[in-house]
Amino acid sequence: MTSDMEKIKFNVCRLGDSGPALLMLHGWGQNLHSLKPLGELLSAYFTVYIVDLPGFGKTPVPEGAWDTIRYMEWVLDFIDETGLDKVIVLGHSFGGRIAIRLAANHPDRIEAIVLMAAAGLQIKRSFSKKMRMKWIKAVKHVTRFQAKITGIDLNEWFINKYGSRDYKNAGRMRGTLVKTISENLTEEAKKITAPTFLLWGEKDQETPAYFGKEFNDLIKNSKLTILPGRDHFPFIANGQNSPDLCAKYILDFLRKQQEKRQKRKTDD
Repeated sequence: MTSDMEKIKFNVCRLGDSGPALLMLHGWGQNLHSLKPLGELLSAYFTVYIVDLPGFGKTPVPEGAWDTIRYMEWVLDFIDETGLDKVIVLGHSFGGRIAIRLAANHPDRIEAIVLMAAAGLQIKRSFSKKMRMKWIKAVKHVTRFQAKITGIDLNEWFINKYGSRDYKNAGRMRGTLVKTISENLTEEAKKITAPTFLLWGEKDQETPAYFGKEFNDLIKNSKLTILPGRDHFPFIANGQNSPDLCAKYILDFLRKQQEKRQKRKTDD
């Protein structure tokens, strides 16, 4: 455990008191409450742990900019301190990045993983969007050069005009956001051997449905379900969205994995 991790305590919500341990990791800008309705449904069959990741909810902001390796190590500390051996890990979006890291690097601690609209791949941009990105980078270089010459800092102007919603709202977490969104987890995904369920919304604009298809190709023992009409938050009650359908698909997958494990034990 590194010194900056020692200062960060765990804020966790536990639901249910029987069944295998299921650890839920929320997305960027969210907290444990975003996953709580889904966790409550799953807690009828699992002992559910939902944590506030460092820098979100009631868990303090880490010192310096963290990458997902640091987050993975923090989650491992939580698993150890809670006295858990193997866990099922469910990660949404940014939490999916951490789940991928865990499953790839610590397969002995992972029973299965569920990736919901997981990040970790590169967005396919149209030619016009690529040109816009180049234009924004050019403007950024100009503003930095101008600041050196004139002493006028245009950084806030640049952020307000061109920054993403997450970047504008990140505050002290901006360094972590920049570091983590640039990570390509293709090679990590290839290492995963745990049973993996991929759940995506058809209309997801942040981590498009083709992310799910690519992860399905990269992860050998995986199954993909794409929910028609759902967006990046298919588990949050909003219009036609609700956590019930997500819970059904997740439970179906995990029950089948439990049945396979029991059969293997019986055969042995």
